[in-house]
Amino acid sequence: MKKKVRIFITWIVISLLIQFAIYSFLDSKIAKVLAPPSNAPITASLTAQIPGTGLENPQLSYDKKYLAYMENGIFKVFNLKNEKLVFSKAPAQGSTKDMGVISYKWLPDRNTLIYFSARKNTAPKPPTSQTNSVPSESTTPAINSTPATSSAIQPSSGTSNNSGTAKITTLPSDSIPNKTPVVNKEDPAESTVPTKPAQDPSKPSTSAPSQTQPTKPYNPQITELYTLEFLDEEGIQPEDRKNDVESLDSYFPSGGEILHMDFSTSTNLIYLTVKSGNSMKLLEIDVMKDGSNLTKAGETITNLAVSDQYGTLYIDSKQGTSKQVLAVKGWQRYALSKQDNQYLLGAGNGLVYLGEVKNNNLVKILTVKDSSDLKNISGSIEIYWEGSIPYKNSKTVIGANGQVIIYNQAQAYVVRDGKVKNLELAGEQGETTYITGDGAELFQLRPVENSTVVELKPLDQ
Repeated sequence: MKKKVRIFITWIVISLLIQFAIYSFLDSKIAKVLAPPSNAPITASLTAQIPGTGLENPQLSYDKKYLAYMENGIFKVFNLKNEKLVFSKAPAQGSTKDMGVISYKWLPDRNTLIYFSARKNTAPKPPTSQTNSVPSESTTPAINSTPATSSAIQPSSGTSNNSGTAKITTLPSDSIPNKTPVVNKEDPAESTVPTKPAQDPSKPSTSAPSQTQPTKPYNPQITELYTLEFLDEEGIQPEDRKNDVESLDSYFPSGGEILHMDFSTSTNLIYLTVKSGNSMKLLEIDVMKDGSNLTKAGETITNLAVSDQYGTLYIDSKQGTSKQVLAVKGWQRYALSKQDNQYLLGAGNGLVYLGEVKNNNLVKILTVKDSSDLKNISGSIEIYWEGSIPYKNSKTVIGANGQVIIYNQAQAYVVRDGKVKNLELAGEQGETTYITGDGAELFQLRPVENSTVVELKPLDQ
């Protein structure tokens, strides 16, 4: 009997160990999908030649193998190692010059690119709202028409990669007195003229509210979100998928320009600032579901960044005379800084980076520890570096190793561990210099006759 009990207990222990091993394996796989491990940045040293000149907004992929760019309004992706074009997308037929691929950005941890494409809405513009009114209790029935509205959404303001207030145009309506309203009936045998209800003489004559059939606002532009994924295997075409985001056209304005774009890979959320005319919108888009307009009235946004730990959105915001750096979670906002001369530089490595600017010089870099407790987040501000770096017409990159890079076409200043290192970037005449988002790679584009030479090399060798 004791032997059987021991065998039974042994098999229970073995079963529990096997289950624990399986659950641990699955948990680690899920964790990698939701929050991919932060590996060291990939760097490369190579030179490639791309047919064509005037390449705009060039961006390198995660593994430095692909270059995405715009050329004469056409979106292209070029394989630098094989020196061949692997993807191209021109604007749809009938598109205007501000349509086609309007913004794009590589994911920071894989060879996947997110892009927005706009095309002309070829569907006929629907008629204005139809109004059916309930007859009044007065002795003479009359139709009371309510003005129909048609709303065209415009955006609200931002630095960048590539926001808006709803403008409502009211259409006039005419009241048609002394006419008997016609009520549509499903049963043709029923009378089409309603019977006037008996009126209580003790009650005043009042008209019932009109019933307006709602119509979806018409947008002359269709805006779509795509995911373009490149696989490691050679010769396999990239997978180009359209993400079905509900109601995107209802809050993305026609002709809107995307000024900033960043995303949280752990929450599948994309954040945009979209400018249209003098207005700006701040949009939050769930690539698997829907979007939201987070715009505040009269707000201008000059920069945005998303934390890598909690997916929190941070923005540079100005409303009237109020300038703030804010943490945003849905409709809730929490101030990190209310100083007019302090700006959001970026986020990464569990920190948010602020810069203090005086006389066009960056004189101080501050860090705020990224936290889920946003109510007290401003209490964790620390000084990361103090000095003086020319900041006019400069770009900022927060590197994967915690370095802050301030650069222009001639020089790069790399701030790390409280120290600054100056790097000369100037190349040949006509050459344009860029630094990748991970801060690890320098790439330069130089036109040569009818082609463009692209040279890659690690930034800090």
